[in-house]
Amino acid sequence: MDRLIPGQRAQQASAYVRTALTFANQNRFDEAILAFCQAAQADPLNPQIHFALGNCYAEVGKIEDATKSYKRVVTLKSDFSDAHFRLGSILSETGHIAEGFEHYMRRAVLVHGDAKSQTRKMPEPLHKTKHDSEQQEYLKGKLGRTALFHLENGQRIAGPAVNPANAVQAVADEWKTSWPQYVVLDEFLMPEALERLRLYCAGSTIWRRIYDAGYIGATPEDGFACPLMAQIAEEIRSLFPKIVGPHPFRYLGAFKYDSTLSTGTNIHADNSAVNFNLYIAPDEANLDSESGGMDIWNVAVPEGEDMRIYNGNEDKARQFLIDSRAQATSIPHKANRAILFKSDLFHKTGSCKFQEGYLNKRINISILFGYRGSPTR
Repeated sequence: MDRLIPGQRAQQASAYVRTALTFANQNRFDEAILAFCQAAQADPLNPQIHFALGNCYAEVGKIEDATKSYKRVVTLKSDFSDAHFRLGSILSETGHIAEGFEHYMRRAVLVHGDAKSQTRKMPEPLHKTKHDSEQQEYLKGKLGRTALFHLENGQRIAGPAVNPANAVQAVADEWKTSWPQYVVLDEFLMPEALERLRLYCAGSTIWRRIYDAGYIGATPEDGFACPLMAQIAEEIRSLFPKIVGPHPFRYLGAFKYDSTLSTGTNIHADNSAVNFNLYIAPDEANLDSESGGMDIWNVAVPEGEDMRIYNGNEDKARQFLIDSRAQATSIPHKANRAILFKSDLFHKTGSCKFQEGYLNKRINISILFGYRGSPTR
């Protein structure tokens, strides 16, 4: 029978934790797991121990055990934001998209919901400060007040969110035979879903990622994981089985551009199998209907090469495309247009010119499925 008093238990747990951390720092994760389990037995109500244990389980691919550990953490400490982030990632990537997105959203509220956390410690670039000022004016008109943290209605809609009319055999056939491998689908979302998504992107203070190329982004863990986005991701998987096929949901993000301040993304590739890229800005915002979408090349990052060496170096990417005699296809922007493409093909934002005004900013949403190197035909 264990006769240790609480103080002795805490000391014992601390000793096990020190041992576990030593093993983890040496990438000896199986031994670290054993030590963390001993620490958890000694101090079962300590959320930090269960969190560290979950991280070690994740490192060795024991996803079910990791999930149980993270869930134990948020049971013990419901405001443990990092555990909600881990659950958001691990659950959504293992087929539990809606449940994972709930944890992403919980993390966003915990991290950004406290007005005190909005204090800026460093100056922000013009494209971020201009956007935030315009958004606050929009919210003032809509809510009668400004709001440092606000989430618009992002609930699921009653009917389908993704237009089932696009789920036809011809799309699957084009995906199977096209090179570069991409398909363009118009009227991708149902009208109610498109309108709700536009309002969510306009009114939600989720645009927290700053990119040096002059645009901003929204991520699931910062609030771009509303139930509507879960519905869209789930319906893509069910409506396009011959394209998404065995590829699990991986991640998503939204990107917003002020075309007076940014030319969009550089040439890059994505570390997944299939990318659904969706445009939601209204057509009347686009001053050139022949541009503003995506340039996509007929060359992928070579198998076995680290795509980060190209994604982080525009000159190197361009030189590789020249050496490969690659040819680009320009796909114009169109409201509610989705481009489905093989993720590791080189691509970039097409040249764009949009009207001034907060609701006219170009927005694209990328939803990633599967792992790079997985078959896409």
